[in-house]
Amino acid sequence: MPNVPPIGVLPALIARMDDVLAAVVVAGLAGSLFGTISALSIGAATLLYKDFYIPLRGDGEGRGSLAFVRAATIAVGLLPIPLAIYAPDILKVTFLAKSLRTTLAVLVLFAFYAPHVTRPRAAFVSIVASLVLTIGWFLAGDPFGIDNAYVALVIPLVVMGTDHLLKRSGADIPASVPVSLRQK
Repeated sequence: MPNVPPIGVLPALIARMDDVLAAVVVAGLAGSLFGTISALSIGAATLLYKDFYIPLRGDGEGRGSLAFVRAATIAVGLLPIPLAIYAPDILKVTFLAKSLRTTLAVLVLFAFYAPHVTRPRAAFVSIVASLVLTIGWFLAGDPFGIDNAYVALVIPLVVMGTDHLLKRSGADIPASVPVSLRQK
């Protein structure tokens, strides 16, 4: 199908198939899609529960924890719907999500191969900065022809490197930083 744009090849191929075979292909695609979506929603809700609810509330047992997991699952399931409806190009948004995962990959590499450089506060700052700046770069239309994946790659390197240099130089932590965020 050389005359069909790449995004339209699968629908065109399914339209040319026998009805029974096309039904099997579409059912398989729908089944894999629904299975993946539910697994990702439950996984995200579990991470929210273990990383936020339990540390803040202490005990993870009881009716409150079940209500939190249910609410988190519903929120995580409904959150992408406006993005899917209003995003003009789903493929570009998918590549933006890939770019945002680049930051986490850099932090994991730091944690495994340079643990002396990695500090939790700097990792948190690099995640937040990367989230804001990468999405901003994407919304600005990737200025200067630089893809947002490179922005997501460079930001944690800069933040972690700066934090490590400040830590090595013995620079004092400003008094405006709360005691709970200071690390020795």
